[in-house]
Amino acid sequence: MKSVLVTGGSGFIGRHLISALKLDGATVRATARTTSAGHALAGLGAEVVQWSMEDKGFPAGHLAGIDTCFHLAAPRRTFDPQRQSNHRPGDPALVNGSQSLAAAIVQSDVTRLIVTSSVAVHGNCWGEVDEASPVSPEGAY
Repeated sequence: MKSVLVTGGSGFIGRHLISALKLDGATVRATARTTSAGHALAGLGAEVVQWSMEDKGFPAGHLAGIDTCFHLAAPRRTFDPQRQSNHRPGDPALVNGSQSLAAAIVQSDVTRLIVTSSVAVHGNCWGEVDEASPVSPEGAY
């Protein structure tokens, strides 16, 4: 891997992945959903590009010069007090965002796509989680 794109890089797994990739000498580009996420990614030494799972389409330019993509991005969880349950209003975004990324990759020079994601690092929590939320893993998830 010489040049890598990481989606979801500002999350727990993504931050550690970016650090490891940089130590290994890779050039890292990472997507940011928010300005604060972008600042955190830049602080890790990644080139920052704006993209959210809710965006329509994936900008082909974000893949220019990339040979490997780690897709870690996932929608956030929210608690529905009416149902007293966890639901994922962003699930269509997970599907649509992942499809738009995959379609852009097919048209690019990316040779490897690695997909993984877990919010389990936040433990059994209710409510919205993001890159600033505390972590409380209950296992190796």
